[in-house]
Amino acid sequence: MNAMFLEQFNEITIQQIKIKRCHYYPERWQQELFKIYQITMPTQLKNAVPKRLTEFVAGRVLAKQLLAEYSCTQSVDILQDRSPAWPAGFVGSITHAKGIAACAVLPITQANSLGLDLECWLTPEVASQIQPNICLAEELNNVNVDFSFTKKVTLIFSAKETLYKMLYPKAKQFFDFTDAKIINQQGDNRSGVLEIKLLKNLTLNYLENDNFLINYICNEHSCLTLSVLY
Repeated sequence: MNAMFLEQFNEITIQQIKIKRCHYYPERWQQELFKIYQITMPTQLKNAVPKRLTEFVAGRVLAKQLLAEYSCTQSVDILQDRSPAWPAGFVGSITHAKGIAACAVLPITQANSLGLDLECWLTPEVASQIQPNICLAEELNNVNVDFSFTKKVTLIFSAKETLYKMLYPKAKQFFDFTDAKIINQQGDNRSGVLEIKLLKNLTLNYLENDNFLINYICNEHSCLTLSVLY
C-alpha cells in the first residue's frame, strides 16, 4: 500500500457485518495511483477532478480488499446512474466524507442489498440551513438520544442516505429525504438503531408505511449508518 495516499486502515463490525475504513489525502493525488492499487479508471471519470478520483480509488481499494476475502478478484465499476457496479453474486456500499472512506460487502446469499453512509458532524449553520429539506421537527423529537440539534440533523441525514443506498439498487426509483420519516430510536450517543418509515410506494416490494432499521455508530468526529435487506 502507498502510505502517502491511503493510511490508517481499520475495521469495525455492526450487526456482524464487517466495515473497512481508511483515511485518504486528496492533496497527495497522482494519476499513477490507479496503477499502484490496480484499480481501473472508468471512462465516466476521465475528466474528474482529483478530489473525485481520490474518493473513487479509496473506496475501490476497500471494496477490493473485502471482495478478496470471498475469493472474488473482479473490480467494482460504475453504472450509468453512477452507483457502484458490484460483481455478480455480491451487494455492497461505499461511502466517503472529508478524507475518510468506508465500505461494506456481502454475498447475495447473505443479503439482498445494503446501504452504508458516513457523515462528519455538520456545523450549526449548515444543519439549520438544510434541516427543513431533511426532516420534520417531529423526527428530531423522535431521536431521543442526548444529541444537539446539529448532531440529530446529521444523524437523520445519514440514516436517510443509507436507506436510499439500500433501496435504490432494488427499486431503481428516485426518492427524496422527505419520502421517509424517522419514527423511533433506541440506543445512546455512541451506537443504536433508528426506525424509519417509507412514505411513498417505490415498487410492489417497497411500499408506503414499510419500516426499516438503520444501525448507527458515532464518535466525536462523525456518524456511520448501516442497513441491510435480508
